[in-house]
Amino acid sequence: KKWSGWSKLKTDYTSTSYADTTVILGTQYRYTVRAVNGDVMSKYESTATLKYNVKPTVKISNTASGVKVTWTTAANATGYTVYRSQYSGGKWSGWKNMGTAKANKTAWTDKNVKSGAQYKYTVRACYNKIKSSYKDSNTTVFLTQPTVKFANASNGIKVSWSKVNGATGYTVYRSQLTDGKWSSWKNMGTTKSNKSSWVDKKVTSGVQYKYTVRACYNSIKSSYTDTKGLLYLAQPTVTVKAVSDGINVSWTQCEGATGYTVYSSEYNAKTKKWSSWKSRGTAKATAKSWTDKKAKSGVTYRYTVRAVNADTGAKSTYVASKEIRR
Repeated sequence: KKWSGWSKLKTDYTSTSYADTTVILGTQYRYTVRAVNGDVMSKYESTATLKYNVKPTVKISNTASGVKVTWTTAANATGYTVYRSQYSGGKWSGWKNMGTAKANKTAWTDKNVKSGAQYKYTVRACYNKIKSSYKDSNTTVFLTQPTVKFANASNGIKVSWSKVNGATGYTVYRSQLTDGKWSSWKNMGTTKSNKSSWVDKKVTSGVQYKYTVRACYNSIKSSYTDTKGLLYLAQPTVTVKAVSDGINVSWTQCEGATGYTVYSSEYNAKTKKWSSWKSRGTAKATAKSWTDKKAKSGVTYRYTVRAVNADTGAKSTYVASKEIRR
């Protein structure tokens, strides 16, 4: 707890500033300067003390709740002050003090951000009132996390998402369940900003998939959320024909189905409208056809079949059969 004697750092120095590059991290220093003319020197007065700390290295990334700012620790720091600048009207604003984190913190999330707006951040290590220097971070565009939904479609799995303000496109990712394990996310490609859905046609009936979507602004991406898996069930092809005891409905079988639910719709000649689809029951996985023995003579019907999986709750899409009169 004692100060060393004064060490001469530079002589005959004609500038009005000097950078001491011999300092040690976390060490306190004080400096003084004496004017010189030949052998004559002025008096001197010591400065206030200063503890040397390196400027933290700052990284920024989009999260579901805002922009996450992380930084490297500095020796003997008592805290870290975070600053933000925002791009607006073609100019960057001055640095705004966003608050000081405790010494044991190395991350902070800025939740007061708007999707599509550009930001940059910096962090200064603090030793009481003394602060380190700082360096600008790379700029980022905050993009909110898209809400993702997906369902079986007639030609694959349809993935849809909410649009994000400021996005220039959307990148879709897929994971597949194999031997009880989900694969790593696979980039399935990036759509244009005006798109909010995409159909994955490269799927296999009886296989489980899950999807997520990240909003993009050039190379900057939003965060993403994990999703629940969906068992893809192909859409059965339905054929109908009149038989002696009713109307026979037959269908193609689908891998992964534990059964097939048959639906019928009846045409009302008076109102000229079709009734809503009515479930007629679920056949076993081995079934390929069913006969509607309750079909009325002189009435027009149409039928459809959905493949179902009782274990996952998954259902295929469906398409109405041709009209048939009993």
